[in-house]
Amino acid sequence: MSTILANACISGQSDSHLAPLSECETFGCRLHPNIIEPLKILADAAKKQGFKLKVFSGFRSFNAQMSIWNAKSCGKRAVLSADETVILHGSLQGWDLVQAILRWSALPGASRHHWGTDIDIIDAQAINSDYNVQLTQRETQEGGVFEEFHRWLTPWLEDNPDVGFVRPYQTPTNADDNAFGIAPEPWHLSYAPAAKIFEEQFDLDFLAQTIAGSDILLKNEILENLPEIYNRFIRVSG
Repeated sequence: MSTILANACISGQSDSHLAPLSECETFGCRLHPNIIEPLKILADAAKKQGFKLKVFSGFRSFNAQMSIWNAKSCGKRAVLSADETVILHGSLQGWDLVQAILRWSALPGASRHHWGTDIDIIDAQAINSDYNVQLTQRETQEGGVFEEFHRWLTPWLEDNPDVGFVRPYQTPTNADDNAFGIAPEPWHLSYAPAAKIFEEQFDLDFLAQTIAGSDILLKNEILENLPEIYNRFIRVSG
């Protein structure tokens, strides 16, 4: 794969690295081909315990990630604090707002969802069709709709490392809440053998060029602080 094509795949500007949808139809989204069989193993294990694993989010393009980012930047979509309460729109500006968004949302061009190796999963058996999934820690903790699923999932992942799934956002990446480190996302799984290849080829200069040429909001603040963003919100995600 050429460097140009590799960069485009890593940044979500190309989907040529993904399996055809016909091969992923069981999960309803585009995925990296190497994740499909391990994911079937996980889904079958969950089914035996009475859960119905659903991929809530798989591959996400650069433009799709930028749509989320811009909606949060302009107040059309909520930005959450460390304790998952909504931050009043307008109370944060510039770099402070960038950091707040990055706590829960990846920078377009740097999302692991671009690779097709990372997924957000839920237990569809635990909710009604009209339930609005939030993907918050509250849903996975005591009393949450996905508490039972995650109580089973955590030891299963620990007991089956050979399947290849890890939680890249299992623990806070920054101990200082005021510094807006990445928040834990227990629902986010990464197929490590494939994701590692993308991590190793990540090009910060290419990301800067991609951001500069895009219609992303808060562009100046992002570019001015990109090395820090990389160290705190990209590289640390492992």
